[in-house]
Amino acid sequence: MARRPPPQFMKTTVGSIGNDVTQAPDVLAIRSRLLTQIEQNLDKNLTIEQLIKDHEETLQKCAEKKDDDDVTILHWIVGQVKGLVFPPDGDMILLKPYEILIQLSMKYDEQLVAVTDKAKETALHRALKSRDKAMVLTLASYMSNYGGATDAFKKALSIANTNGENPLHLAVANDKFLAAELIPIAEKKAFLQKRNLTLDGSPVTRGGNTPLHDAVHFGTAVFEIPDCNFHENQCRGCGELSERFDESVSLAIELVQKLTHHGSEALKAKNGNDESPYLYHLRTKGEYLKLDPKAEGNAKSELDINIRLTPAKVQDSATEGKIGHGVPTTKCGIVKGYEATDTIEELLREWAFAIGSFEDACSCFFGENPDEDGRSSPFRPGYPVLQSSPEVYQNLIPEGTRVLSHVDLCVSSYVKDSTLEVHHPNASETESDIDQWNRNMRNLKKMFRMIRKRQVKQILKVTIYDNPKRPCSDETIQACLEGFDVRYLDWNKPDLSIDVIHAACPRLAEIKLYSSGRKSVFSGWTSNTGLCNLHQLKCLDIKAVRGLETHDHYTESVQQFTNELEQKMRYMREKLRLTCERQEKMIQVENIERSIRSGNEWLREQREADSSQKSQIQEAEEWIVSSESQLHIHRDGLRLLGPRLRSLDHEIEKLEMRSHGISSTLFEEIRVISIQDLCQRDIGIVEAECYSSRTKGYGTIHDVSHGVISSSALGENSAEYQQGQSFDRADGPWPGLFQIKRKDGGRISVVRDFKIRKQDLEDPPTEPGNAAKPQNLPGNSAESLSAIVTPNRWINAIEAFVRKAGFSNLKNSTPVKVALIDDGVNLGNLIGQTENFQIPGWPILKSYSNDRPWCHSEGNHGTEMAKLILKMCPNAKLLVAKLGGKDMNARLDNATDAAEAVKWAIKNKVDVISMSWSLIKSNNNKEGVKQLEDQIQLAAKANIIMYCAAPDQKYYKGNGEIVPHSTDTKRIRIVGAAKENGTKSNDVATDQVDYLFPGEGIKDLGEKGGSSAATALAAGFAALILSCYKGFHDKGISSVANPDHMHYVMESLQPNGKKWVNATKLVGMDNAPRCPKYVVSYCESVITTNGGN
Repeated sequence: MARRPPPQFMKTTVGSIGNDVTQAPDVLAIRSRLLTQIEQNLDKNLTIEQLIKDHEETLQKCAEKKDDDDVTILHWIVGQVKGLVFPPDGDMILLKPYEILIQLSMKYDEQLVAVTDKAKETALHRALKSRDKAMVLTLASYMSNYGGATDAFKKALSIANTNGENPLHLAVANDKFLAAELIPIAEKKAFLQKRNLTLDGSPVTRGGNTPLHDAVHFGTAVFEIPDCNFHENQCRGCGELSERFDESVSLAIELVQKLTHHGSEALKAKNGNDESPYLYHLRTKGEYLKLDPKAEGNAKSELDINIRLTPAKVQDSATEGKIGHGVPTTKCGIVKGYEATDTIEELLREWAFAIGSFEDACSCFFGENPDEDGRSSPFRPGYPVLQSSPEVYQNLIPEGTRVLSHVDLCVSSYVKDSTLEVHHPNASETESDIDQWNRNMRNLKKMFRMIRKRQVKQILKVTIYDNPKRPCSDETIQACLEGFDVRYLDWNKPDLSIDVIHAACPRLAEIKLYSSGRKSVFSGWTSNTGLCNLHQLKCLDIKAVRGLETHDHYTESVQQFTNELEQKMRYMREKLRLTCERQEKMIQVENIERSIRSGNEWLREQREADSSQKSQIQEAEEWIVSSESQLHIHRDGLRLLGPRLRSLDHEIEKLEMRSHGISSTLFEEIRVISIQDLCQRDIGIVEAECYSSRTKGYGTIHDVSHGVISSSALGENSAEYQQGQSFDRADGPWPGLFQIKRKDGGRISVVRDFKIRKQDLEDPPTEPGNAAKPQNLPGNSAESLSAIVTPNRWINAIEAFVRKAGFSNLKNSTPVKVALIDDGVNLGNLIGQTENFQIPGWPILKSYSNDRPWCHSEGNHGTEMAKLILKMCPNAKLLVAKLGGKDMNARLDNATDAAEAVKWAIKNKVDVISMSWSLIKSNNNKEGVKQLEDQIQLAAKANIIMYCAAPDQKYYKGNGEIVPHSTDTKRIRIVGAAKENGTKSNDVATDQVDYLFPGEGIKDLGEKGGSSAATALAAGFAALILSCYKGFHDKGISSVANPDHMHYVMESLQPNGKKWVNATKLVGMDNAPRCPKYVVSYCESVITTNGGN
């Protein structure tokens, strides 16, 4: 009879192990006696039911003891085994009594596995924390074997200890084999739980990693592989090491596959560094490659994402993956293998597109918080692409941007909601029209070339608003998109060619197609080489455009198209799934065969050596018999897959013939080429009966049967196919993404589900020729591109002063920073001045945002204010903060956004803030107004000079309820508009303003004139004074860069106590401008006189 290890193999006696000294003697004694009784009865082979019957009363006394460290008998068992010292051969028979006691205890009370101790740890936690104790880890496997199917065990997997670690965290770190078994059992929340410590024990304050984060750490999937000197004829040590390497790689990949399959929501989970598992993998990859430059040549070192370089403490400082203990040695070299890391990275990328929408993909690629430099923001200028656009907008793509979330461009000057129609060349088109069409395409291609030159490798989503009268050519579309791995496409060209789609975007996840109802186009989209060959396509949108078909005919054609496409997609995806299943079974068969060979070889060696390890030999023999049974099951499964694949070929071909107008009767009579062969050629799938080593490729399986199987031969399966597949397999539903190996060693990713999300057919197509007339977008007429400021004596004087001052020659002077809080700016109207803008402005949009960015001005109000500021101070640096999103009117009531804009200006240490707007206090915005007032107070304390526009008396009878005017500080100055002669404008109340600046008689400003323009001029004038100090005053700007001191200067320029600021008194007349040093001297004198120094 097998006995427990003798005393020489024990660290301590049973009575003094772990924390047993704190336990009640009766419980300790009862548990110890129970273990002894089980050990003494091992040879009797009692059933678990019999053991329960014999020991139920004993278990009732010792199964659980509250307030003890070993709160359950399972905790006690882990402590006992931790205290043992096992012989080097690790004979598993020594664990048999503990295994039986675990099985007995969990059968007696399945809830024991979910009971926690004072550290909130279950017995499973305790066992899994023993990274260097293989025998203790085995106890966790026993608990899984005997309790995995129970609700209590599933609950236990979601219990987090005081460090936030659940058993999945610990299994991923310490026992990947067990982790792979636990993952299908775990509840959804277990995959989303975050530990608050790194594995090396460092604290994490903002939330740590999920189990998936830990599993995809780059270093843990780098394994050593022999660099055998004998190459093909490997020495024995290298051969065994290679096998271990393959096993380690397969396990690392399998672990990630299972985690993403069963807990796909974790792909979007963020750790405290706002990193999804994909971002975490890439950052740890960058850190690893930086520490090991030699790895650059072997690993894929091109980082295809905008890596955050900010140090983070949420990651585990994990070491490289190790193949295991007892690995054979070799005299050949050892190198690092990156097969697992490359595959894991690809899996994470493809899952990002498979889990849901564009927003979900952005969440994986960029996190939730936008990068401060704007790398994660969409590229959305918002204006038609002109010849100058690439130069104007190139700085919107920061250096180091490898992935753009969204490129959203407008080809022509037509509004985006113009009615689309199919282009029909006709005699009414002039040479000018054709020239404009060619210019449009050249400009668009030039814009995408600029994006390539900025080193962008991928664009997740592309939206193009094409010319509705004459859209871009296929060649242009392909030239623009090719090479960017676009996954979401919305190009509103009617009847977009399927060939262009395949050539430019072969891995699309979503596409919006614009259809005129042409049957020939529908036929191409539904063909076997059409949309069905986009294996990762999840969603299709259809929108109607004007064509030649009637509405009824169009509706009927669309319905037929959607039915055929959905059915064919279902068949094609099922076929690919079966192919994947076949490959999986082949791998399983090979692994089992290899294990059986190894087992038989070990048995032969033991028998020849007349080994005394009888129990191990018996267990090995039983395991081989069980494995051979499993091998037969997998082989039978492989044989059954052939007819199912052939029947799917038949159904797919029937749909193909139907789309070409061939009846099913005629189809049955003609001989067709097997689609199976076609599919194999297209995707390079290779399958085999003879299994190569290391599962790198397979020879072709030859089917001895000929012809096709009719649908009647499918029996019940035929109805199942018609109703859609459940995609079930042994461990649950098939994942939303699966992969098929290709002949060249690569993988094809296939998305399981497909849907046609909506059919935008509410507006029926009409006869062509009644399309809406083109309308110009704001800010793009020839007039608006010209200079907006006409001669004005006050402005002329400033311009003359600026020309004489020579600010452009001040190379060492840092520019004055002016925050312009308005409705954004149109950089296209500021050609030659884009260097004056700090990029990015505010707000920095999230990667999936649909709002227009700071460089888009809905009403061009901010654009004109920017021109005026730069007119006053050409070397100023403008920091643009945009209020409102798509709707400019929203800005008038958004006090919270205004507060955030001021906060952003303070953070960027601006010198001047210009605010040409007003907000009315109300009960609805009082919290936001309070925030705005608080930020203005902080700006005042930071000595930021602030100007706001006076309220228009036509709308406001007083300013007591208006902000920012009513803010409790005198450091924000109110500016009103004046005529050229210095008298106030009609809508300005002199007693409610601090200064009067020019606001009338400035050509082309229109509604943008008045106090708004006066405020911009005041901010620009203050910036000009500061610039004089920066360039021509040895002591810097400190004396004048103060709201009070600048106010002294402004007051000194007001003649006879009026509010009009006469700039000519400071800068001279346009025909006799003064110099900057005079400005500095004058201001210093005024400040000193007022006691400012």
